[in-house]
Formats: sequence, C-alpha cells, structure tokens
Amino acid sequence: MSGIGQLRCPREGESRPLTVARVIERFAPAYWERYGSRMRLEQRKALQAILQCRTPALGGHRYACGCGHEHHAFHSCNHRLCPRCGAADTQEWVRKQLGKLLPVPYYLVTFTVPSELRSVMLGNRQAMELLMGCSARALNELLADPARGCRFDHAGFFGVYQSWTQDMRFHPHVHYVVPAVGLDERWKLKHPKSPKFLIHAQPLAIRLRTLLTNALRDHGPIRDELFWKLAKTDWNADVDRAGNGENAVKYLGQYIR
Repeated sequence: MSGIGQLRCPREGESRPLTVARVIERFAPAYWERYGSRMRLEQRKALQAILQCRTPALGGHRYACGCGHEHHAFHSCNHRLCPRCGAADTQEWVRKQLGKLLPVPYYLVTFTVPSELRSVMLGNRQAMELLMGCSARALNELLADPARGCRFDHAGFFGVYQSWTQDMRFHPHVHYVVPAVGLDERWKLKHPKSPKFLIHAQPLAIRLRTLLTNALRDHGPIRDELFWKLAKTDWNADVDRAGNGENAVKYLGQYIR
C-alpha cells in the first residue's frame, strides 16, 4: 500500500470531520500527477510520509490487555509536518520555550508584508529568509535606538514565520516574542521606562519596508517597478502586550509543529 494511488479518498456524503490529513488524502493523487516532476525531494518525502502515516505501509503493533481485549495501532511517520502525529512534538517545543521565559512582561511583535508582495513570497524560500532576517534586524535596531526604543544594546527574542492563516489564506507574516528587558552597552540589565510600553509599531513597519525592499531588489525577486510601488505603500507592524509570554508561546506552538 505504498503507492499513492491506492490510498482511499473519502466518499461523498461521509460525515468524518474535515482535517488537513483528509484534504491531503483526497487531492494528493491529482496534485502529485500534475506537479510531482517539479517538487523538491524534501517536499516529496513530506507528502509521502503524511499519506502513509498510520497506514499498513508503515506497519504497526498489536496490543493485548490482561482482560483479553486486543487492538492494533499503525505506526506514525513522525514527520514534522504531519498533522496526525505532530501533537507530541508541539507539546515538547512549548514546554522547552516556557522553561526559557523570564519573569518580566512580554510583547508579541508582528510584521506583515503588504498584499503586493504575496505572489513574490509564495514558494520563494529566499524571500522568506530575507523577511525573517530583515524583520529581526529592524526590531534589533529600533530597540537599541534611544530615540525610538528602550536602548537595549543587546536584545533577546525569538520569531516564527507564518505563511497561512487558520482559514487557509496565504498571509505571510512574522511573530516575535520579546521580553521587556535587555542588556546595555556594559552588559547590564536594562528595563523599559514604562512596564506597559515597549516600542511604537509604525517605525518598525517603516524600517522593515526599507530593509526588505532593498534586499529583495538586490537579490533579484523584485524589479524597480514593484520596488517603487512598495516604497510608497503603507506597511503593517503590531506591538501587543503578551502578559508573561505563556499564551504567546502556546499560540506559536500550533504553527511550529
């Protein structure tokens, strides 16, 4: 049962709940036939793993209870992108991140690219990496700027790139979980002047616009016409208070795994 064509697609009228795995099972054969020759090796491996997860293709175990009952469980693929078996990895990632949180207020800083860039970002790994690098640089620079940020000469935060919304719309953006504490030039702890304010959002959006549009033009994904259009477009950034950071970590965990 290793062949994709042998996997059974849901029949019409079935009442099983709609899941990502069901959608993949239903449309994978047609997708593979149309785009298979253009898929990278890691993409082919991911799709194959998801399709074979918890099926006879991966084998299984038979469990017996002292009361006489038996049941059979197919093996999981354990691929990081599989929606069937990612829950354990999600919990482990969240547990580790929660253990790193500091006893200070946290903020969730979000950078969103304008709609004009979505077609450039779609499937373009280089553009995604540039978004991550430029947004992290923008946040670092403004946190260190005494006129705009907290004058953190050394700031610590982590970010997660998200490409899709929960209703499956392509919407590339980056979330950063940022503690309201940093280090000054002498490597001593430094806190913001107000525990309820970290940094203004609009300067972050403007700085990302400058950094990312220049980087995309220098590396080739965009040409001058789109560059100047993006330079005149309003970009979006948000800075939201995130309490002790726990809920922000749990939220991002759903997308990490």
